[in-house]
Amino acid sequence: MRDVKRWFENNTDINTKEIEDVLVFLDGKDIKPEQWRSVTGYEDYYEISSRGRIRSKTRTVYKKGAPGNLKKCTYKGKILSIQTHTNGYKFIGLSSDGNVKQHRIHRLVAKEFVPNPDNKPEVNHKLGIKGFNWSINLVWATKSENHQHAHDNGLAGESSNPGSKNGRAKITEEDVIYIRKNPDNLTQPELGEKFGLHHSTIQKINVGKLW
Repeated sequence: MRDVKRWFENNTDINTKEIEDVLVFLDGKDIKPEQWRSVTGYEDYYEISSRGRIRSKTRTVYKKGAPGNLKKCTYKGKILSIQTHTNGYKFIGLSSDGNVKQHRIHRLVAKEFVPNPDNKPEVNHKLGIKGFNWSINLVWATKSENHQHAHDNGLAGESSNPGSKNGRAKITEEDVIYIRKNPDNLTQPELGEKFGLHHSTIQKINVGKLW
């Protein structure tokens, strides 16, 4: 897992705690090498990887040069920078025929690498970390499934309705005290199993993002 950790440190801006959660999530899973596929609708211009990176393709174009002549120009492909929206989602602007359109990275990855036999409209981050856009962390979902996942894992309404005052709260203040003190030295997945929470939610409770 050391190479995986190094990959996240070099290729993403997710923080150390989130990387720790990702490593726990990936532990024991079949981690496949990074794959690249053409982006649907931009096949001549861009490729998306199974790990959420975007690169332009090397291409040659001919531009007007001296009168009556065409100048051959070659643009070498390269990894492109990805931006972060204020809501935490990663996105990038892709250009075709002079038109630029913004796309969320997790949807681009899902369209090329995650099967969607039921034609579900939304893409869910299984771990709840929006910067973790590997295909293994993505699943197609209905709107209600996505909302339910957010509620079950403390990803919705984190700041507007905290603690046991939240009608959807699954634990009490006493539970939170136990989780933070962790007197039995349980791992985050073990604490999650004990209280019926995802281990990423346990991590958020520990650092004060929840409760």
